[in-house]
Amino acid sequence: MKNHTLRLLAVMIAFPIVGSAEIVIDDFEANAGNWTVKGQGLQLQLTDSPAEVKEGKSAGKLIADYDKPYSSSAKFDLADTSGISPETGSLKFWLFGDGSGAKLQISFIAQDGGVFSIEKAIGWSGWEDVEVPLKKFTFNKFAGPAEGPSQNLDPAQIKTLMIGVYGGLKAGDAKHEFFIDSIRLLP
Repeated sequence: MKNHTLRLLAVMIAFPIVGSAEIVIDDFEANAGNWTVKGQGLQLQLTDSPAEVKEGKSAGKLIADYDKPYSSSAKFDLADTSGISPETGSLKFWLFGDGSGAKLQISFIAQDGGVFSIEKAIGWSGWEDVEVPLKKFTFNKFAGPAEGPSQNLDPAQIKTLMIGVYGGLKAGDAKHEFFIDSIRLLP
């Protein structure tokens, strides 16, 4: 009788478990009162018209009014974002576009004042499920302090989400209306 030796090769794969649940920033079901609008060129309202809502009973209505001063944005202060990975995390939301090519500027403001931004051209009409990986957001030295803050987006340090709209006007246009729903951070 022969003795046989069985050898097993164990492989261990390690990966960080940063967070398992998405963070709902705003689903617009309660109100649009948690947003602070700066400037006169952008309004954020709550709408419950079924044609203007993607999920739930209401959505946010962004009205970009180009007859008003240009520099306008809506800001939302965030709570704990520490469960979001800088490598795999993303910002996800529904946006109803008008096909105008207007640009949506999305920014995160960190606790140290650093601003991280990305622009998205709104070249589609109707609802679009928009997902932007956090690693695509770049440090914007023109929007915040150029010296001192971290130049890498750390989701645990995010304190504010900021949205602005500009461009895309055609002859005779004075304003654009966009609808936004279910804004969330994914781990």
